[in-house]
Amino acid sequence: MKTRLLVVFIFAITLSGCMPTIGNSSSGTSKDEFKKGAYTAGFPAVPLYKNSKVLESYGYKGKYGAASVTSDDISKVVQFYTDSLKLLGWDHTVKQNSATSYEFQISNSGQQGSIIVNTTVDGKKTGITVSIAPR
Repeated sequence: MKTRLLVVFIFAITLSGCMPTIGNSSSGTSKDEFKKGAYTAGFPAVPLYKNSKVLESYGYKGKYGAASVTSDDISKVVQFYTDSLKLLGWDHTVKQNSATSYEFQISNSGQQGSIIVNTTVDGKKTGITVSIAPR
């Protein structure tokens, strides 16, 4: 039960995915914004995994989060981010927390954050959680 709540909580806070990007590099929104099924205005330009479905996103004063899910295997998603982050100007490190969970620490000249890629609670999908804030 605690694991489910943790996964749901992580999804509710953040997300991402191929060279199309989630957002642009414009400044943050001026008001609190939550969006279901789409990325909030001003979401940072991080790689967008093309086979993912956006569950929700959040943006407020330069801080952003999004959660998405895909049916693709976790190894394919991890490889995508490993290959794509640098192409969009993000420095990163990746840590394998378990066989079903990877965490990318990302940063560029103005922002920092994380991308968590893990197997969903049902074991059938891969969740992608993105969290970005100003440096």
